[in-house]
Amino acid sequence: MTTIPTAERIAAAAVTHFSSHGYDASSLARIAEAVGIRKASLYSHFSCKDELFMRVFSEALEAECRLARDCFAAEPVAALPGSSYCASLAERFEQSEQLRVLLRTG
Repeated sequence: MTTIPTAERIAAAAVTHFSSHGYDASSLARIAEAVGIRKASLYSHFSCKDELFMRVFSEALEAECRLARDCFAAEPVAALPGSSYCASLAERFEQSEQLRVLLRTG
């Protein structure tokens, strides 16, 4: 059995929390609770809410850029550039917490 490092579990819980509540309404105490650790333990991995948010935001941006590149690369030459990427946005908004973090932040 593989154990997921605590920092990764914190980041996974944080993306869920930030996508639902936005940055301002997010709580490090609730994120720590979702992971099953004390808030003080969270600080051994992230110095502050900004640092945790920047990790979540950076990972979300990287994933979205990768998906956009793949969509554009796979489009037929005759297709309108970006049409498959744009067509996928509504469905992905429902499924991707990372996309919701990006859009809430924007």
